[in-house]
Amino acid sequence: MIYQKEIIGSLRVARRAADEEFSTADHRLIENIAYQAGSAAQAVRLNAELVRSRTQIVVAREEERRRLRRDLHDGLGPILASQTLKMAAVRQLIKQSPEKAETLVDDVIQQNENTITEVRRLVYGLRPPSLDALGLVGAIRDLALRTGSEDLGRNEMRVTIIEPEEALPALPAAVEANAYRITLEALTNAVRHSQAQQFTIRFRCEVGSDASSNLVIQMTDDGIGIPVDYKAGVGLRSMRERAEELGGKLAVERLESHGTQITCWLPITTALVDRM
Repeated sequence: MIYQKEIIGSLRVARRAADEEFSTADHRLIENIAYQAGSAAQAVRLNAELVRSRTQIVVAREEERRRLRRDLHDGLGPILASQTLKMAAVRQLIKQSPEKAETLVDDVIQQNENTITEVRRLVYGLRPPSLDALGLVGAIRDLALRTGSEDLGRNEMRVTIIEPEEALPALPAAVEANAYRITLEALTNAVRHSQAQQFTIRFRCEVGSDASSNLVIQMTDDGIGIPVDYKAGVGLRSMRERAEELGGKLAVERLESHGTQITCWLPITTALVDRM
């Protein structure tokens, strides 16, 4: 059974009797049944994939909401409540003990700075601000140059970023965010495990045979490469899931010379842009 040149199943047919051959009409009927069954099987498969994709989206959304609720309730909530109590104490001490009041105000100022840092962390968790300020390529370049984050800046590995001569087209927000996090995970893994001296990130746009457009990110390092019996860990599974949830794909390849190459395809078709 074939659907759009793809074999999606097989149809088994038995003779009515052991010595009876199929006639020409039987063959035409069987071919027609296989054609119709192929379309039906493809519809069922697409529906199952749609249900699974929606389930993953709902699960991811609820997990993110739970994380935000926990961070707000356990983090920002107590901090803001304590600030209110401290300011009330300051009001009582202003006339009675100005020095103590001043010390308490200093504590509130420090706590307020910590609160701002926490708010920025929560905002960054939703969507890296650098994507809006610098675009995808600029945000990745800023990430590679930033010091003190996941040891990226302190590592001696050189990071080279290659982008098309023409700027990348406008990308949906989901594509930008997932591309950023996929690249971040690959870069972090290279720093921690590859022992590489060079890490190259190539961005390009690719048009498929069906006129669909894809953002392609190819990440290559010259490190020790992944082991032959390597089993995907949390990081690699997360990268693959981020690509597949947008209808894309991710491939990991051990280079023959040395090093690892990760290639990610993310669709940026008009239909996807309209959905975002």
